[in-house]
Order: sequence, then C-alpha cells, then structure tokens
Amino acid sequence: ADTVGQSAETEFEIEVGPAHRLSVSATWGDSMGDVDLHLVREGDTVFGEHDCFYEQLTVDWGELGVSDDDPSLVLDDVGAGAGRETIHIVEPAPGRYLVYLHYFESHSETPNDVYVEVDGDDGTRPFGSIEVSLVNTCDTVLVGVIGWPQGVFEPQVSEPFVACYPGGQP
Repeated sequence: ADTVGQSAETEFEIEVGPAHRLSVSATWGDSMGDVDLHLVREGDTVFGEHDCFYEQLTVDWGELGVSDDDPSLVLDDVGAGAGRETIHIVEPAPGRYLVYLHYFESHSETPNDVYVEVDGDDGTRPFGSIEVSLVNTCDTVLVGVIGWPQGVFEPQVSEPFVACYPGGQP
C-alpha cells in the first residue's frame, strides 16, 4: 500500500528468448595479423553488395527494412595479435549462407590457424566448427555453408584465391 492506503496489482508476462538465432565467429592466435570474417547468402559474392564484413557491418537481407533477418558484424578485432570477429543474425530467413575468411594482414611468415565456430540460440546450439590455416596476406577462402532453419554447418574449405588491392584491402 502507498502512503494513503491504496494498492494495486499488476501482472506482467515476460518472454525470454535468444538475442540472436545464428552466430558465426572466427578466432586466431597471437602470431597472426588481421583476419576478416565474411557472410554472404548463397548466390551472392564475397566483397559484393550483400556481403557482411568490416566495410558493410550490416546488410539488408530478407525482408527489406526488417533488421532481425539481417547479418551484423558485432565484433571486429583489428591489428596484430590474437583476435576475434563475430557476425550475428537475430532471426535468419530460410536459406544457405556461405562463410569466408580473408587474411587482411599477415604478421608472420608461417601458416596461421583460424578457428571458425557456428552456433545458434546465443551459443546454446552448436552447429559445427572448422580450423583453417591461412598463409598469405590477401588469401580468401570459403570455409563452409550454413543451412537455415536446419541449423547445419557444412565445412567446405576452398582453395585460397587472392582478393587484395594495394594496402591489403579488397
């Protein structure tokens, strides 16, 4: 009751769900430079207008103007040393999504390993992972395909192709 003796009851219903249904992360160790994570829909091209990466932090996929079905680069470590990049989609549209790695800048003469992990529902549903060795600055590799809504990650490592402009940028 309040100071004048009045009281009231209110009921609230709170729905708790995952903040994101799909997450793709790449991590690497201290000896590497900068690696970029890319996510594209099947049929789109890496470095194209529908590629989610450091130059396009969010791309409008699925229903235009609806952000829940769009990928967003939410973590982008840059520079020398250990790093991590992460892309989230709150509520992915059905389809297949291709995961690429781009070796933006090397700080080592030896191959370096990058660990890619795909999961769902805020990390509670692991879909799969793969470890890939990157050797040369500007090497770009397809590391796998995600099937949604199945929640399947199919590792598919391609031969590296060079995607580089002067200064290491695609």
